[in-house]
Amino acid sequence: AVHEERAQQAICTLPFTLLSRIDGDFTPPIQAIIGALAYKPVVKVGLGFRRRFWERDDGIYGGYSFLDDPNLILMYPSQGLGQGGDPEVAPGRDSAGGLVTLYYPPSRDSLRMTGLAPEARTQAALRDLEYLHPGTRQDLRAALSVPWSRIPWSAGCAGIWTDKARKQDLPRLATGDRRVLFAGEHISHIPAWMEGSVQSAHAALDVLQHQWRDQPEAAS
Repeated sequence: AVHEERAQQAICTLPFTLLSRIDGDFTPPIQAIIGALAYKPVVKVGLGFRRRFWERDDGIYGGYSFLDDPNLILMYPSQGLGQGGDPEVAPGRDSAGGLVTLYYPPSRDSLRMTGLAPEARTQAALRDLEYLHPGTRQDLRAALSVPWSRIPWSAGCAGIWTDKARKQDLPRLATGDRRVLFAGEHISHIPAWMEGSVQSAHAALDVLQHQWRDQPEAAS
């Protein structure tokens, strides 16, 4: 079903990967910026384990592990530190385990992981994890993976700006295009983080407030 809303102004938070596919009447310079912004094909795989082997066996409490491979980063949970997850000590205690996240930055590896089926993605992540933590798959309890470029409502993880484009285009986007303002992580100086999204939302509301203050008839 088609639903229509009418308003004097709008704040658009759609990722540009999606906005570029929608017919609109943006000015040509803004339309060019929208169509040119690429998005990161990031993949994250969360592996849930029954026991916190990274703590019990390796003395790792939260934080990250960086490997020689720049296309893989391991992230350990920062909550429940020291619970251990030994099933003999705490049988049936779900909170005793933990989640290790494998982060695949934009690379050939992330594109390869994106193309895999979920189960195959889990097995590939387990193989990568076992380079650093051998024999851990026996403690696997559950897995979840997110290939951002295959998520239909974002089609990517975050906007990829060059330094030149960010300096040249972000100020232009921050003022909006006629009756449309933009907000989201892609309209911020902290891309890929919720903090950037929140900051850009506040900035867009500030612009909207000043526009309406300067044109009081618009509020009538």
